[in-house]
Amino acid sequence: MWQGVLSALRQHVLDCIGNEQKLRSVAENGFHDAFLVSANVMGRDEGRRRVDLERLLRATVNTSNELAAATDVTEVGPVLLRLFIALGLPSAYVSMIVDGSTQQARLLLGYDRLLPVERVPEGSTFPARELVPPRMLPTERHTVYVLVPVSTEVDLRGFALVEYEGACSTLFESFGAQLSGVLLRD
Repeated sequence: MWQGVLSALRQHVLDCIGNEQKLRSVAENGFHDAFLVSANVMGRDEGRRRVDLERLLRATVNTSNELAAATDVTEVGPVLLRLFIALGLPSAYVSMIVDGSTQQARLLLGYDRLLPVERVPEGSTFPARELVPPRMLPTERHTVYVLVPVSTEVDLRGFALVEYEGACSTLFESFGAQLSGVLLRD
């Protein structure tokens, strides 16, 4: 995009200068420098995106392996907490549907990097339609969440509420599928 803007600006400036060779030379040198700076910035940005994607892939693969090794649902919380921290997610809440009913859920993990970890006591449930237990969501900042279903083709096993902050959408699909495998064993 910036290359196109610079090209259009260059053409307009050269049209305004006309045949004035000294001014044309100064303008061409300036635009040459601007193109180099633009290419350098784009290269750094692309490199940063590549590093971020590699970090995301590594964290997802590690989590997938740990979830596959989990023998029951109680092992899921610590694995997911490490994933959320590694990905730099602001907050996330993972819940499991209780007794096959979609009416009640139990929080497996409530995570917010800005707040102390709060857990619902073992066995505590909340209405699934609320998505999290009362007073768990942060109120001091504006947040946008993605609701990730954890399900089979037939039924809902749980769900995650993940704060969206530029995360890769593929992560959410992968996360739901991985977690479904663990909850099916429980």
